[in-house]
Amino acid sequence: MVIIACGNDKLYGLLKGVLKIPELDREEFDGNIKRVENHEMLKEIVESWTARRTIDEIVEILLAAGIPACPVNTIDRVVRDPHIAGAREMFVDLEHPVAGKMKVTGNQLKFTNNKIQIDTPAPLLGQHTEEILKELLEMDHEEYERLKGQGAF
Repeated sequence: MVIIACGNDKLYGLLKGVLKIPELDREEFDGNIKRVENHEMLKEIVESWTARRTIDEIVEILLAAGIPACPVNTIDRVVRDPHIAGAREMFVDLEHPVAGKMKVTGNQLKFTNNKIQIDTPAPLLGQHTEEILKELLEMDHEEYERLKGQGAF
C-alpha cells in the first residue's frame, strides 16, 4: 500500500503527467472539491496504474516527479528498512536465559542527549519477586522462603 499526496491542482497535474491515463482529465476530477466528491472513481483509476508496479517502484517514480508519496510500512517492510531497523535501532538482539538469542522491539523514543538502551529481556515469571518483596515490605530472605514453601508464589 502507498500513500500518494496530491492535495492541490499542481500536484494532481504532476500525477496526471506521470500516470498518463486519459480518464484523469475527466470533468469529475477538475479541482480538489470534485476529486474529493469522486474519490472512489479516482481511486480505481489510480489503482489501475499502481497494481502493475511494486510499492518501491511507485514511490520512486512519484517522488522523482515531485509528488509526495511513501509506503505504508508493514512489519515485513519495517524490519528490512535501514532507517527504522538500523539507524533508529528499533530491533535489538538479546540473550534470553531460557529462549536463547532473540530479537526484541527497541525503544521508540529517541532523545538527542540520552540514549535509551534495551539490554535485558523481559523477566522470567517470579524472577524479581524476592527483591520486590524485600524492597516494598522489608521482607527478609527467611520469610520469603517460608512463604514460597507454602505456595504463596
